[in-house]
Amino acid sequence: MKTRLAKKAVVILVSLAVWLAMDRIPLWATPPEDVPLAIVEGMLIDGNGGPPVHDAVVLIQGEKIVAAGPRGTVQIPDNAKVISAGGMDVIKLLIEKQTIVVPTGIVAWVYKLTQEFPERRFNQEVRQDFPPDLVQDLEQSLSNFTGLRYFASAPGWIASGPGRWRQLINAGVRIVIGTDSGTPINYHTESTWREMQLMAQHGMTPLQAISAATKWPAVVMKQEAKLGTIEAGKLADVIVVKGNVLENLAALPG
Repeated sequence: MKTRLAKKAVVILVSLAVWLAMDRIPLWATPPEDVPLAIVEGMLIDGNGGPPVHDAVVLIQGEKIVAAGPRGTVQIPDNAKVISAGGMDVIKLLIEKQTIVVPTGIVAWVYKLTQEFPERRFNQEVRQDFPPDLVQDLEQSLSNFTGLRYFASAPGWIASGPGRWRQLINAGVRIVIGTDSGTPINYHTESTWREMQLMAQHGMTPLQAISAATKWPAVVMKQEAKLGTIEAGKLADVIVVKGNVLENLAALPG
């Protein structure tokens, strides 16, 4: 029961607090399949890129969303089980539960980068590492990257992402670098340092960005005894770069 409710809350993104605070909603809160579930008083982010809907109602029947929208536009049946998502401080819950947040902002940001510099579609390292026919197919598929459905929501995410990242970083929420490398124009050869730069441009210090790409991923994967920091006894997984990365993360690609 609890798992199913958590899945619904994540899918519809009705106040992140609903998901983070599932242990505050008792098992009996999930109604039988024939009883509607109404989540109320939360902020609804529907995933379409539009503005959040405050004081929203999401009505669920079984495993399907029946209706979602502002209070007053969604009729709640008399027999519905009502759960309030109000009064929850999302940032506080993230910190209390030691939740790891992985923004993967570069997934959408590559759209902006490639608009500014279209030639980055022709990645030289990709050309060196893969057969010519595969490289040709890849480059042809990106010839009209702005028309790809994958990037339909990219402009909205680019506009709203930095504000969310700064809020999380300034509040002290634990951020880990992630990239989803391999998505369109998001090359494995550069995605990690680009994500680090992106976070540093929007609130992180260079040292925080480095830790977010090394130490904290090891902790998340419970591998901190073997890797993540340079210490005696750990794997010799190190890089040497020219320049001072604490002053300029752009030195990393070198």
